[in-house]
Amino acid sequence: DMNFNYISLPVLLKLYLGPLNIHFGAQASCLLGGTWKFPNSETQSITDDGFYGSVNGEEYWLYENVDISAILGLGIDTKMGLYISLRTITSITPLVNIDYLNAAAEEFEQEIDTDALGRLISGHISIGYKF
Repeated sequence: DMNFNYISLPVLLKLYLGPLNIHFGAQASCLLGGTWKFPNSETQSITDDGFYGSVNGEEYWLYENVDISAILGLGIDTKMGLYISLRTITSITPLVNIDYLNAAAEEFEQEIDTDALGRLISGHISIGYKF
Protein backbone atom coordinates (compact mmCIF):
# COMPACT_ATOMS: atom_id res chain seq x y z
CA ASP A 1 0.00 0.00 0.00
CA MET A 2 1.62 3.25 -1.19
CA ASN A 3 0.43 6.83 -0.71
CA PHE A 4 2.15 9.78 -2.35
CA ASN A 5 1.53 13.44 -1.45
CA TYR A 6 1.93 15.85 -4.36
CA ILE A 7 1.25 19.51 -4.96
CA SER A 8 0.22 19.92 -8.60
CA LEU A 9 -0.10 22.67 -11.20
CA PRO A 10 -2.30 21.69 -14.18
CA VAL A 11 -2.43 23.72 -17.41
CA LEU A 12 -5.48 22.84 -19.52
CA LEU A 13 -6.99 23.81 -22.83
CA LYS A 14 -10.77 23.45 -23.10
CA LEU A 15 -12.71 23.02 -26.31
CA TYR A 16 -16.39 23.83 -25.87
CA LEU A 17 -19.07 21.99 -27.83
CA GLY A 18 -22.18 23.63 -26.38
CA PRO A 19 -22.44 22.74 -22.69
CA LEU A 20 -19.98 19.86 -23.21
CA ASN A 21 -16.25 20.51 -23.11
CA ILE A 22 -13.20 18.40 -23.79
CA HIS A 23 -10.07 19.43 -21.96
CA PHE A 24 -6.48 18.34 -22.29
CA GLY A 25 -3.10 19.55 -21.19
CA ALA A 26 -0.18 18.91 -18.89
CA GLN A 27 0.49 18.92 -15.18
CA ALA A 28 3.66 19.35 -13.14
CA SER A 29 3.60 17.88 -9.63
CA CYS A 30 6.14 18.10 -6.82
CA LEU A 31 6.42 15.09 -4.49
CA LEU A 32 6.17 16.29 -0.88
CA GLY A 33 6.24 12.91 0.85
CA GLY A 34 4.13 9.84 1.42
CA THR A 35 3.98 6.44 3.03
CA TRP A 36 4.57 2.83 2.10
CA LYS A 37 3.14 -0.10 4.02
CA PHE A 38 5.12 -3.26 3.44
CA PRO A 39 3.31 -6.61 3.86
CA ASN A 40 3.27 -7.72 7.52
CA SER A 41 5.07 -4.59 8.76
CA GLU A 42 4.54 -1.00 9.87
CA THR A 43 3.83 1.95 7.60
CA GLN A 44 6.99 3.92 6.78
CA SER A 45 7.46 7.43 5.45
CA ILE A 46 9.11 7.53 2.01
CA THR A 47 11.45 10.20 3.37
CA ASP A 48 12.97 7.71 5.88
CA ASP A 49 16.59 6.59 5.44
CA GLY A 50 15.47 3.26 3.93
CA PHE A 51 14.25 5.08 0.82
CA TYR A 52 17.68 6.45 -0.09
CA GLY A 53 20.30 4.60 -2.08
CA SER A 54 24.01 5.17 -2.49
CA VAL A 55 26.04 4.61 -5.66
CA ASN A 56 29.77 5.36 -5.77
CA GLY A 57 29.48 7.38 -2.55
CA GLU A 58 26.67 9.61 -3.84
CA GLU A 59 23.29 9.40 -2.11
CA TYR A 60 20.03 9.42 -4.07
CA TRP A 61 16.37 9.51 -3.02
CA LEU A 62 14.65 6.55 -4.68
CA TYR A 63 11.77 8.67 -6.04
CA GLU A 64 11.56 11.45 -8.62
CA ASN A 65 10.89 14.86 -7.05
CA VAL A 66 8.88 16.10 -10.05
CA ASP A 67 6.19 14.28 -11.98
CA ILE A 68 5.16 15.48 -15.45
CA SER A 69 1.75 14.20 -16.55
CA ALA A 70 -0.70 14.36 -19.45
CA ILE A 71 -4.36 15.19 -18.76
CA LEU A 72 -7.46 14.29 -20.77
CA GLY A 73 -10.98 15.02 -19.60
CA LEU A 74 -14.61 15.66 -20.32
CA GLY A 75 -16.90 18.22 -18.67
CA ILE A 76 -20.40 19.65 -18.68
CA ASP A 77 -21.14 23.29 -17.80
CA THR A 78 -24.81 24.15 -17.24
CA LYS A 79 -26.35 27.61 -17.69
CA MET A 80 -27.26 27.61 -13.97
CA GLY A 81 -23.56 27.54 -13.03
CA LEU A 82 -23.32 23.86 -12.08
CA TYR A 83 -20.46 21.94 -13.63
CA ILE A 84 -19.21 18.35 -13.62
CA SER A 85 -15.78 17.31 -14.84
CA LEU A 86 -14.14 13.89 -15.29
CA ARG A 87 -10.45 13.64 -16.09
CA THR A 88 -7.63 11.15 -16.17
CA ILE A 89 -4.04 12.05 -15.38
CA THR A 90 -1.20 9.82 -16.61
CA SER A 91 2.44 10.28 -15.64
CA ILE A 92 4.97 10.68 -18.42
CA THR A 93 7.90 10.46 -16.01
CA PRO A 94 8.50 7.29 -13.96
CA LEU A 95 8.07 7.21 -10.17
CA VAL A 96 11.64 6.12 -9.46
CA ASN A 97 14.64 8.43 -9.59
CA ILE A 98 16.19 8.12 -13.06
CA ASP A 99 19.53 9.56 -11.89
CA TYR A 100 19.79 6.79 -9.28
CA LEU A 101 18.92 4.08 -11.82
CA ASN A 102 21.41 5.42 -14.37
CA ALA A 103 24.19 5.58 -11.76
CA ALA A 104 23.42 2.01 -10.64
CA ALA A 105 23.27 0.81 -14.25
CA GLU A 106 26.69 2.32 -14.98
CA GLU A 107 28.17 0.69 -11.88
CA PHE A 108 26.85 -2.75 -12.89
CA GLU A 109 27.31 -2.12 -16.65
CA GLN A 110 23.65 -2.70 -17.44
CA GLU A 111 21.04 -0.80 -19.41
CA ILE A 112 17.77 0.48 -17.94
CA ASP A 113 14.49 0.17 -19.86
CA THR A 114 12.68 3.34 -18.70
CA ASP A 115 9.49 2.26 -20.53
CA ALA A 116 9.10 -0.62 -18.05
CA LEU A 117 9.19 1.66 -14.97
CA GLY A 118 6.06 2.41 -12.92
CA ARG A 119 4.04 5.54 -13.53
CA LEU A 120 1.00 7.06 -11.82
CA ILE A 121 -2.46 6.96 -13.38
CA SER A 122 -5.29 8.69 -11.55
CA GLY A 123 -8.83 9.82 -12.15
CA HIS A 124 -10.62 12.92 -10.85
CA ILE A 125 -14.26 13.83 -10.58
CA SER A 126 -15.16 17.46 -9.89
CA ILE A 127 -18.61 18.83 -9.15
CA GLY A 128 -19.01 22.54 -8.51
CA TYR A 129 -20.84 25.77 -8.95
CA LYS A 130 -19.61 28.87 -10.77
CA PHE A 131 -20.97 32.23 -9.68
